Amino acid sequence: MDVEGLKLFWAASYPSMPAYQFYAEMAMTAENAGQWNLAVAMNREAVRAVSSSPNHTVEALARFELGKAATMAGALAEAKEALDSADRLIGRLPDDPAFDFYRTEWQIGLATVAMRDGRTQQSMAHLEQARDLLAHT
Repeated sequence: MDVEGLKLFWAASYPSMPAYQFYAEMAMTAENAGQWNLAVAMNREAVRAVSSSPNHTVEALARFELGKAATMAGALAEAKEALDSADRLIGRLPDDPAFDFYRTEWQIGLATVAMRDGRTQQSMAHLEQARDLLAHT
């Protein structure tokens, strides 16, 4: 990670979307390096940055990414909370097939958290919902 870049970023004030993009990129770099706790921290900041914007689609995506990283880091309670929040946000979006991909991904993410937490039946229920969504795309 570029420490000088972080110093410059934190020394200034940025609108929510550029801040979100910065943290999302940092999270992706951490994920690619297998540094899941760092990815969780960067995704938390991405969520914080975008949650003040009116773009609920991007906020849902940010919360989903936080949920995925938290799952990989073993922070299952945080993962479930993030994925549930993402699901609520995506539920408010128009009923449009373009969003079915996200809804399917959310269900798979929730299934993964449930499975890692030993809740097999709940995991299967989420996978069945994902299958149903895929059948409509």
